[in-house]
Amino acid sequence: MLPVTGPPPPAPRSSYLEWNYPAELFAFSARLGESVDELLLRQVFTERSYLQQQRLERERLGLPDKQTETADNGGLAERGLALMTSCASGWLRAALPRMPEEGIQAVTSHLTSHSQLLELAYSIGMKDLVLAEEHPPSEEALVRCLQAFVATLAEGAEEARAQLFVRDFVLSRLDTVDLSAAWQIEEPLAVLTEVLGRCGRGLPEPRLLRSAGPETLLASHIVGIYSDKKLLASAPGDTVSEATQLAARTGLNKLMGVTESSAPLDLLADRAPVPAPAAALPDWRPL
Repeated sequence: MLPVTGPPPPAPRSSYLEWNYPAELFAFSARLGESVDELLLRQVFTERSYLQQQRLERERLGLPDKQTETADNGGLAERGLALMTSCASGWLRAALPRMPEEGIQAVTSHLTSHSQLLELAYSIGMKDLVLAEEHPPSEEALVRCLQAFVATLAEGAEEARAQLFVRDFVLSRLDTVDLSAAWQIEEPLAVLTEVLGRCGRGLPEPRLLRSAGPETLLASHIVGIYSDKKLLASAPGDTVSEATQLAARTGLNKLMGVTESSAPLDLLADRAPVPAPAAALPDWRPL
């Protein structure tokens, strides 16, 4: 009886006869509307494991070790991540001037997270260009290559090119992000109390507006938060306590200008990035 085997492992495109790596690098850069030196672009996609594998292979074959012109992408990846983070946070501060710095950093962290960058790297066709020991390349390798590519765009004092890339490919993913949920504030009612007091407003007063089926599994309660006898926000919840915290969170979102009814952020608006941190939550005065 023949042994049962699965499908063969995926073969890298570099194993095909028509594979032309310099042409693929040029095409990748052109698709993104960029022009990057080929040697620098090779470094973007060269993992340290690949260089080590090449060195061990030469040793196995008894070939003399030679100096390679291509370095690995580790250093570029570090600079690229720092650049993406600074560009994204600076743009968000300009687009959301009423949001405290903790919120800016929470949204920035989400946009530059491993999962978001990995999805972006796949979508712009990086997988087949990575030079690594393993195939297909690891998720970490793909993310490093993307970060390294951003760093190359800022070479030669052309940071504006990197900023445009971050805007067009990283910040554009804001369409899939719920800004009001990207930053989870603990004890929102306590935070709202401090903020309103700091701004000279009346302290929040939770009031039960409506309640249905309080003694059933489908209980629903709607709590409103009042300040200076005016309704600031309301929200439903399975319990009064839950509805109160959600209403307080809704009130904070209104103060930050990121409610569910807020218009999408205009990526093409003429905004100068704000490098200085926004007010921290303990000092935040939105009113």
